[in-house]
Amino acid sequence: MNLNYQQLLPSDFAPDSRVWIYQANRIFGLIEALEVEKLLEDFAENWKSHGTPVKGFGTLFFGQF
Repeated sequence: MNLNYQQLLPSDFAPDSRVWIYQANRIFGLIEALEVEKLLEDFAENWKSHGTPVKGFGTLFFGQF
């Protein structure tokens, strides 16, 4: 499987941006996946480091990552 993930990421992120990947021990159901994506979105929008806002992005890939 050869997918172009860059199309799924915000275009204004630098190629050398740091990436954190977490894997669930199972694939989430549809309702769970929607909840996880909302939590990731809320976290990224409010992420701060030492009180300074941090540019972030979060999404769920393949219902598990």
